Amino acid sequence: MKNIYLVQASSLHSTEMPLPYAAAVLEVYALQNSLIQANYTFQPIIFEKKNPQEIVSQMDKPFLVGFSSYIWNFEYNLILAREIKKAYPETLILFGGHSVPMNSTELLDTNDYIDLLIFGEGELAFSEILVALQQGESLSEIPNIAYRNQKRSRCNHIDAKHIPDTFPSPYEAGILDNIIIQNQGKYKFTGTLETNRGCPFSCGYCDWGLNNVPVRKMTYERVMKDIEWMGAHEIYTCYGADSNFGMFPQDMDYADKLVKTKEKYGFPKHYFVSFSKSSDNRVFEITRKFNVANMLQGATLSFQSLNPATLKAIGRTNMGLDRFRALMEKYNAAGIKTYSEIILGLPYETFESFTKGLGLLMENGQHHSINIYNFELLRNSDLGQPDKISLYDIKTKSVPFRRFDVIGSEIVQEKSNLVVETSTMSFEEWCKSHLYGCAVKALHCGMLMDCVAMHLFHSSGLPYNIFYLRVLEHHLNHANSPLHALLVSIISQLHRIGMQDFSWEISVPNENVRNCSFEAAIKKVFVHHYAEVLDSIPVIFAEFQSNILQEIIDYQKAVIQSRILKDNESTYTFDYALHEYINAIYLNRRAELKTATEKITSMQFKQFVHCGGSTI
Repeated sequence: MKNIYLVQASSLHSTEMPLPYAAAVLEVYALQNSLIQANYTFQPIIFEKKNPQEIVSQMDKPFLVGFSSYIWNFEYNLILAREIKKAYPETLILFGGHSVPMNSTELLDTNDYIDLLIFGEGELAFSEILVALQQGESLSEIPNIAYRNQKRSRCNHIDAKHIPDTFPSPYEAGILDNIIIQNQGKYKFTGTLETNRGCPFSCGYCDWGLNNVPVRKMTYERVMKDIEWMGAHEIYTCYGADSNFGMFPQDMDYADKLVKTKEKYGFPKHYFVSFSKSSDNRVFEITRKFNVANMLQGATLSFQSLNPATLKAIGRTNMGLDRFRALMEKYNAAGIKTYSEIILGLPYETFESFTKGLGLLMENGQHHSINIYNFELLRNSDLGQPDKISLYDIKTKSVPFRRFDVIGSEIVQEKSNLVVETSTMSFEEWCKSHLYGCAVKALHCGMLMDCVAMHLFHSSGLPYNIFYLRVLEHHLNHANSPLHALLVSIISQLHRIGMQDFSWEISVPNENVRNCSFEAAIKKVFVHHYAEVLDSIPVIFAEFQSNILQEIIDYQKAVIQSRILKDNESTYTFDYALHEYINAIYLNRRAELKTATEKITSMQFKQFVHCGGSTI
């Protein structure tokens, strides 16, 4: 019997460890073949990023080692593969996953210890490779692979239709059971749930769309059993692998099953997934169910960009802003958290269009969460192809892969291929845009200045993007501001991208801020000096100075004291009905500022929709 080892190595995410689902899928599919069953032994899947030497020392005459590779483990996989080849020169090393460039022998040509590559979905190709090797047959007719042939690399033909149409479950087959049993008490495990595979969209920045494969559904029975398995095996978090959950009617049944499974077993605690981009009533009802069950990360109302030229370049069509506004009113009123995603650095985006886009999200009701992602140039995406790189004059830097959820130092530092300049956005403007995005997330979504911004937009028509631009410029230009040194340091650190000493974390020792993300550092320093920073508002916006503005500033201070500093005992007195006014703006409703003495306790702040409460 020949020993097969599969590697899907991960780091501990906060307190959770991912189960190696992709590797288990390859194994369970291959074991359907009787010849493979009779001639190969699948050893336990390697799922932890341990010292490579330790892993190699525990191997027993490996015949083939297959690596599932993506951004979070690619560099680690290269080092582990090299060490295996040193110890076992006859072992075949196979790489698959999103980090393998499609239809290319590049990895073989640059790494002489790699023998085989699989492009795209791997079940069929992996099984066919094992069968051919056992029978001593040529690999030349197997689609979607590359391999060494007499010391020369060869890439076989690509067949997008050569993909599986049946999907046996690794959970039902028990392939992952021993990992859980042997690590009981050591890890909280996360599991992957597939209800379908593929994506109907072809977004230029995504390496899913270039595969151009049809969407295929798992059987209803399989999905239901997989969810039950997760509950029974105490899977802490379920990650949905679907590209558009809620797109199909049966997704409502799956949502009900997840909620009932949590009620029955207490697990999974959470369900994270990309919701359907149509964001219709089905998606709303699904998110409402998850929200009631306290399983929801947030409903996705994404744009990626609000610049028409950028959207055309990336092949994406957004929902209209009127539709977005109506959805934000609906989700906010129900107390359902939402998040909107924007990507920084896409083609034709400028500093002005980027900041204006964030302003439009806030103007239309997205005050809770705006996730800003740096544009990672993925090799298998449309924009990652040489012609598009040239067309948009894309320039990248290799930087440390950004992972704030990983505990401790990575054994091997993973890398990101980050876009930091295009034909329409200089590197300097990219740095400014990144800082601006961090500031908006910290100050607005972090409930540190949002009430003031909402009031000035509603009462005076001051655009949100202009509000935060003026705030940022003031604190950058005034050395006596408590935020000045931090903001200058962040810009300086961003300028060092691509250098050996670059880090996504920053420290401000005199503020007791150590090894924080830029956003978290802004939040912490602001909160340390919130009264002083908020008292600068009348200086920055002198043309809007009034008694009402001062009341709003005092209301903002009360929000910080009650919601951020956790003061549960204070009572605040205002000359206006401010909580009704701010909530109305937050909900995109008619907001009228009424003169009325109002007393609000710290505990009451938590009941307001703006502060995370609900009207339902």
